[in-house]
Amino acid sequence: MFVIRSACARFLLVLALVATAATAESRYQQPPKQVLDVLRAPAPATASVNPTRDALLLLTTVRYPSIADLARPFQRLAGVRFHPDNRAPQGAFYLSSYTLVDIAPAPSERSRSPRGPRPAGRSGARTASGSSSP
Repeated sequence: MFVIRSACARFLLVLALVATAATAESRYQQPPKQVLDVLRAPAPATASVNPTRDALLLLTTVRYPSIADLARPFQRLAGVRFHPDNRAPQGAFYLSSYTLVDIAPAPSERSRSPRGPRPAGRSGARTASGSSSP
């Protein structure tokens, strides 16, 4: 009985040493550079137009928040998770930058035909020879 226990203990010791050596050799492996370039590319801007349609807000968000932001403690209330320090919902998107663009139309001028006003209808279309098309 003692021989079986010591053999089992030796087997477990050898198994633990092999497992430790295997984990010491393996490290976290990064994906290929092309994959990292795609993942680390900046997110495209999101456009938001104001109700009067004279300004545009371009919002650039953070794709991957930091581990510190994800690990912040949150509270639960009625099925909603939120951060107690700023009352923001947990998992909300983060803005990295925003740009306000003025898109108000410039004062337009009426364009006039060089030949003056024309009546609408069939006589408005002209052919290359200058005669009206039927």
